[in-house]
Amino acid sequence: MSNILKGLIQQGIAGLVNGAGQLLGTNTNDNAASGYVGETITASVIRTSGASVTTGTAKTVTSILLTPGDWVISGAVGYDPTTTITATILVGAVSLTTNALPATSTLGAPAGGEYQSQNSFASNVIPSDQVVIIPSFRVSISVSDDFFLVGQASFTAGSANVYGFIQALRIR
Repeated sequence: MSNILKGLIQQGIAGLVNGAGQLLGTNTNDNAASGYVGETITASVIRTSGASVTTGTAKTVTSILLTPGDWVISGAVGYDPTTTITATILVGAVSLTTNALPATSTLGAPAGGEYQSQNSFASNVIPSDQVVIIPSFRVSISVSDDFFLVGQASFTAGSANVYGFIQALRIR
C-alpha cells in the first residue's frame, strides 16, 4: 500500500474516530440511508384508526419489511375499548405470520425472529386503553422478510379496537 493511500485512510479514520475511540455520529436531524447501520424502519396505526378485534382471534395491526442484516425490533400494541371490556389476557407480539401469534415458547423470550408479551388479568373490567409493550430484541436475517405486529385479546364482554407501532433499527 502506498504512503499516499495510507495517509488518506488515516486521515479519513481520524475524521470519524476521536482519541477515545468513539465513532462520530451525525450532528443534525437526518436519517441513515437504506442499508447502513442506523437505518430505521417503522410502521404504525394510530388509536383512532385501530381495527376491531374478536375475542381469542389474533389480528395483524401493521407490518414492516426488513432486508438482510442484523436488526433490533420493538413495538407496542394498544387496546382501545369501544365499550368497557372484561378482559383476562391482552397480547402484543411480533410474528412472522400475519394474523397469528408466534409459538407460546416466545412468551418473554424471543426465538426465530418472533416475540410475544402479554398482560394478564383476573377478569378485570377495562374501561380505558391498555398497552402491551414489546421490548427490543435482536434478529439476524439473510433474506428479506415481513415482520407483523399482532394483537390478541381474550374478553367476555364489550368490544375493542387494536392499534400500535413496530420499529426496527439496523445494527449491523
